[in-house]
Amino acid sequence: MDGFTASERAVLDAVARAGPDGVLLSSLRQQLIGSGVCDARDVTEGVRMLMSSQKVAVARAATGTDHIISLRRPQMSENFSVVLGVVKAAGASGIDVTGIISRTKVPKAEITKALNAYVQQQVVRETRCFTNKAKKLYIAAEFEPSADVTGGTFYTESRDLDTALIDLARQRITSHVMQTGAASVYHLKKMLDNDPRVAQRRISVKEVGTLARTLQLDGVLKRARTAGQDAALHDAGERTYTSAVPPGSDASAVGVRINRLGEQDTWAAAYPCTSCPQLMNCQKHGVISPLTCAYLRDWL
Repeated sequence: MDGFTASERAVLDAVARAGPDGVLLSSLRQQLIGSGVCDARDVTEGVRMLMSSQKVAVARAATGTDHIISLRRPQMSENFSVVLGVVKAAGASGIDVTGIISRTKVPKAEITKALNAYVQQQVVRETRCFTNKAKKLYIAAEFEPSADVTGGTFYTESRDLDTALIDLARQRITSHVMQTGAASVYHLKKMLDNDPRVAQRRISVKEVGTLARTLQLDGVLKRARTAGQDAALHDAGERTYTSAVPPGSDASAVGVRINRLGEQDTWAAAYPCTSCPQLMNCQKHGVISPLTCAYLRDWL
C-alpha cells in the first residue's frame, strides 16, 4: 500500500496523466465523476488531503473562477536546472548520463537524482536505444524519440527487430516487382500503404528504399538505370528496381548465396542491414561489401 486513500490515488493519477501543466479542477471533477471512480465529495476531499501532504499544488486559473491542480515540484537546485537544460538541448536524440557528465560539472549522483525527479514529474522520459538496450537515454517530454533511438518502423516498442514485418514487406516488394517488371520506391511505398497487413506500421519512403536495397544485395532485385539518372543518387524514392529473378521463380523462396560465408540460400541482407548507415554505399565487390562485412558474418 502507498498510504493513499482510493480517492486520493484517483486524483493523483489523473493529475499525473495531465502532465506538468496540470488539469483544471472542473475537468478533474468531470473526468472522475463521469467515469464513476469518485463522487464530487471524494474529489474535493482527495484534492484537500493531497494539498495538505504537499503532493499537489493549486493555483487560480486565468479565468478566475476555476483552479489548476498540478503535481507539486520539489525545490530544484541549480544543478537540476543545468541537467534539464542539457537534456532539452539533446532534443529527440536524447542523452545518457555519461553524455550529461561530459557536458557539465555536475556530480554523477546529483545528475541521477535530478533525472529521477524529472522522470517522476514526467518532465523527462527514460527510454532505451535500439542499438544498445542496456543503455538508458533521457529525452525531454516535449520530444518524441527519433528513429536513431527507436530504430524506426522496423523495431518494436521494446526495441526488438520486427523480423515478421521485414519478411512480409520484402516478400510483398519482391512479388510486386516480379509481377510489374519494374517499380520505383515511391510506387512500392504506395503498394505497401494499400496492404492492410503492412499499412498500419506506416513504413517510410526511406525505409522502403532500405528494404529494396537489401533485396538488391541479396540478388533478388536489380537497380534500373534510366537516362540521365546519377547512379549514386541518394533520393530513395526515385530509385527504380527490376527483378533479378528468373521468370516463374517463387518470390518467397528467392535468396542469394554468399559463397565466402558458406551459407545456404537465404534472405542474407535482410535484418542486420536495415539499420546500417553504410547500406547505400554497400556493393557486392566494393570496399563495403556483404561478402566481407564482419557484422553480417557475425549475424549469420
